Amino acid sequence: MRFELDVLGGSVEDVVKNAGGRLFDRARAGWDVTVLIPKLHDGDVRPLQILGVRGVDLEAALTGPPRCPAAYLVAASLWVKDRRVRALVGSAVDSGMHTVMMWGEQCPLELTRRLVLESREMSSAARAFKAHAVAACGSDRTPTGFVENFRSATPIGQAALHLTSAR
Repeated sequence: MRFELDVLGGSVEDVVKNAGGRLFDRARAGWDVTVLIPKLHDGDVRPLQILGVRGVDLEAALTGPPRCPAAYLVAASLWVKDRRVRALVGSAVDSGMHTVMMWGEQCPLELTRRLVLESREMSSAARAFKAHAVAACGSDRTPTGFVENFRSATPIGQAALHLTSAR
């Protein structure tokens, strides 16, 4: 059984620029990473393939069979725009059964109180693959920095596990 991460973003470029390192590192660690994008076209998937993840149209995913990943990574801007994404993420946070991470400046106030700011240093391989994926998006800006920033909520059982193992 493999862990699953669902990434909900407004565009492939937004996902790659803000979370490409995290996606690559999770995929490399054996996770099944699925990026859900509104109006995803076949031409948009190359940057995702570079990172080792797959892309799915958001509409198809939200109207298809229910998904139950171990973790969600969500663009705050998409959360603001789409009530279905708000419902999905809100229930995931409320359940305490999923890790929920969010990127972006528009982090909603009701979630800001429940999500902790987290900075993750990307592996050197993730930085290299992210740079290639950003270039494949057609961006002329190469990503800089070694860190990606998210707000996150960890499931109750995992939080207890982390506290226990830290002793």
